[in-house]
Amino acid sequence: MGMDLQRNAPNGYFRFSNFGWGMVLDLAQRHGWQPAGTAAPAYYQAAGDPDWSGGYLSNDGQTVTAEDARAIAGALEKALAAMPDSAVAARLLPYKRPADFAEVVERFLEEYELAECHPRQPAVSAESPPEEWFAADRELLLDFIDYCRQGEFAIL
Repeated sequence: MGMDLQRNAPNGYFRFSNFGWGMVLDLAQRHGWQPAGTAAPAYYQAAGDPDWSGGYLSNDGQTVTAEDARAIAGALEKALAAMPDSAVAARLLPYKRPADFAEVVERFLEEYELAECHPRQPAVSAESPPEEWFAADRELLLDFIDYCRQGEFAIL
């Protein structure tokens, strides 16, 4: 299970594990991204359903606008510039999680058998801040920044 990001263009596909997607959004918010909210998927619009939440964490086919995608890219560029050169250095960053966060993540990973996750996402603990999650694989962040700079995409 994961988050498939899609647009109708060359190189229009990107994928994160559910956990990795949450971490990249968390990282962007920590570095200035203000979520604008997603546009409702076509089936919501066709049904005239006014109750779309604008959320990013489901894969219902909602759209991240071009402006919002570029804002994500800008925040991730700031995060990359501030990120320690190694995952070890990242452990020194102050970061607070809810008390039961590690337990929730561990249950999620076990339940969905996601220990192997995305092959490019480094194995870090559930306690790790997003900076540590991505410090070991800056290329993934750079690729996603490029992807976001290309404009809107759907979350599938």
